[in-house]
Amino acid sequence: MTKNERKNKIVHLIQSKRISNQHQLLSEITALGIPTNQASISRDLNELGVVKLNGIYHLPNMSLGDSHGVDILEAMPVGSNLIVLKLMPALANSAAARIDQLKSPDVAGTIAGDDTVFVAVFDQQGQKRAMKLIFEHFRRARI
Repeated sequence: MTKNERKNKIVHLIQSKRISNQHQLLSEITALGIPTNQASISRDLNELGVVKLNGIYHLPNMSLGDSHGVDILEAMPVGSNLIVLKLMPALANSAAARIDQLKSPDVAGTIAGDDTVFVAVFDQQGQKRAMKLIFEHFRRARI
């Protein structure tokens, strides 16, 4: 099994089950007959940009919902110094202002267009913390 195939299985597991730690994820992957170890799982989670919210792993491009009148549709890490947020038209400035108001030490600044916000961060660890902050301040969409 290739690394990409293993990462696809991890994505599927995180989407379909409530995974709370690497040991649980390793057990689930091993039960599927995929040989791996904790260090590989840790690297895969890092490369996928997985964040942990309220004790559960979440993918960074999960849909988010209405918070303070702003619907964030998608949040994606890009490289190690950027987060791209996709929104409904005309709402990017409101979302960027809300993120700026949080005064996160990890966020260098935001740039808003009509339906997209670029959130610049200082490093990859800051990117993860900023993603978590965004997930905490914008509720997930009700599907």
